[in-house]
Amino acid sequence: MPRLFCQTAGESHGPAVLAVVTGIPAGLRVNTDSINAELARRQQGYGRGARQAIEKDTIQVLAGTRQGIAIGSPIALRIANRDNRIDDPEQTPHCTDPDPATPIWQAASNG
Repeated sequence: MPRLFCQTAGESHGPAVLAVVTGIPAGLRVNTDSINAELARRQQGYGRGARQAIEKDTIQVLAGTRQGIAIGSPIALRIANRDNRIDDPEQTPHCTDPDPATPIWQAASNG
């Protein structure tokens, strides 16, 4: 049986959050309605702040399926951020502490 593995990318103020999921066997239905229903739970007031009320998250499958069926390759997913302000220094908080997952060489080059 394949092992599921997920990698994510994106910032809270960036244009999107991305995920790449590997290990989904070919032939499995990828139900975007079900995924969107789970994402909609965020709008019910659960979370760290009011952002969940701003976003109306929906998943977009970019690769790895045909007509909603997994083809066995990695599945790429995207959730767009309508409140994108990553390039606005007035509205985006300055990052002073790198994410612990950020390689040290990358964190040093952003300083």
